[in-house]
Amino acid sequence: MFEGAVIMAQKEAKSSVQESQVHSAEKDAREPKKQVSQMFYLAPLPIYKTEKSFFLNISVHRIEGARQTNVTHIARNIIFMDIRGHEASFSLDTSGLETCEMSTKLSYDDFLDPQMIQQVYFEEIAQVLKNTTGAEEVLPWDYQIRRRDSTLPGNSRGTPDKAQPFASVHAVFPPKKAETYKESRVQIVKYAFL
Repeated sequence: MFEGAVIMAQKEAKSSVQESQVHSAEKDAREPKKQVSQMFYLAPLPIYKTEKSFFLNISVHRIEGARQTNVTHIARNIIFMDIRGHEASFSLDTSGLETCEMSTKLSYDDFLDPQMIQQVYFEEIAQVLKNTTGAEEVLPWDYQIRRRDSTLPGNSRGTPDKAQPFASVHAVFPPKKAETYKESRVQIVKYAFL
């Protein structure tokens, strides 16, 4: 699934008479189920006007005056929708997300090999995105494999070779090759295949 925003405006309210006449299973078939969950955003603090937010993925307890992070999060309740069965209602152009079917030649363990990812998976991703979006060129340029390591604390970001699932909202920044594409229409697509 392409990873993207799944916050959607609620549909117009139906009259209570119509609503009471609709069997709940029938309603579920027409409308995606919703779930409220907390997401963590960077707090809008004055420090970020003069200092870039950071988190060091190394221990700093032995470095006098060093800080692990200057990040302060705030929690927000966000409505997520289970779009299974409703995938055709979403597109990158209208919703900011789109689903598609994809298979890969890689096994689960192959995803531990950077060469396999860059040589095989990047090409597979590029082809899927070309087919799905009609793009002339697709440049996969970054990836992160995140697997929960039960030996690490639940809120740990892990280590560079053991990145953990990330609970905070974050952005992907464009590649440094932006100059090459400055005269083109470019769309950055973050993808997640689960």
